[in-house]
Amino acid sequence: MALILSVLICLAVYVGLQIAFVGAIDPASLAKGWQTIEANHELGPLGALATSIGVLWLLSMLNVAAVISPAGSGLVSVGSNARLALAMSNNGVFPRLFAKLNEFGVPLWALILNYFVALFMLIVLPFQEILALNSAAVVLSFIAGPVSMVAFRYLAPNAHRPFVVPAAGVIGALAFMIATLMIYWSGWSTIWVLLALLAVGAALFFVRFAVIGREDLEPMSAVWFGVYMAGVAIISYLGGYGGGLGVIPHPVDSILAALFSIAVFLMAVRGRVSKEAFDRFRREQHDIELQEYDGDDVEDVMSRD
Repeated sequence: MALILSVLICLAVYVGLQIAFVGAIDPASLAKGWQTIEANHELGPLGALATSIGVLWLLSMLNVAAVISPAGSGLVSVGSNARLALAMSNNGVFPRLFAKLNEFGVPLWALILNYFVALFMLIVLPFQEILALNSAAVVLSFIAGPVSMVAFRYLAPNAHRPFVVPAAGVIGALAFMIATLMIYWSGWSTIWVLLALLAVGAALFFVRFAVIGREDLEPMSAVWFGVYMAGVAIISYLGGYGGGLGVIPHPVDSILAALFSIAVFLMAVRGRVSKEAFDRFRREQHDIELQEYDGDDVEDVMSRD
């Protein structure tokens, strides 16, 4: 409910802003189309308006908000990205150094790694491109959620679920399609950088694959992701968003991306791990949990499982 309400509240705020902006425009200004409406101020239409009428206090408030507003997201990203590096270290992709915690329970070396990666990105890429890349990468990380949800319905149909998504297959497919369109609309200039970073991640994965082995991996269940990124890249390159060639006209490109996403979603769900592998993973996780508890707690763990 908290997630749903937060989305609805943000939706109401931003729709209200759009209604106010459109309603404030003189209809005569739109005689030659929306392209004649320009607001090139770095703080957007409100900044342009405040500058034009000389309301400097509003401009100052917008400047302060532009700094404070991203601080919450930045703080969350700092903490969550460090934990991602820690998890990758536990999975054998990164050196064990990045899995170490300091006396406060913080993965300090993972934080330092993220700092230098962020610093490098700030040096080589424009800030606006970093924002677009970050948004596309975050949305890309969401596409596994709908696939996992539907796959778990097949692998563990009788599992206890405190919250059950109705019509999971339909909602999962729609969520996957919407995420794909958001990635596609970020444009080719963003997607090709995202592909380059994914190539680095793939190289690390295959190094781990060669050194550690595959006994705890099911690589065939991830084939769909390679097909997905290749398809999105081709459509983006031929489309008209963010530096694409424009060979595929709008809105045919968006329709094509949506249909392609549905096909890949079905492929991903069908390519889920086998029931035998899933049960093996559950048994291994159960054994790990038992090892983490004292003998007095074993019964609690078993009853919870």
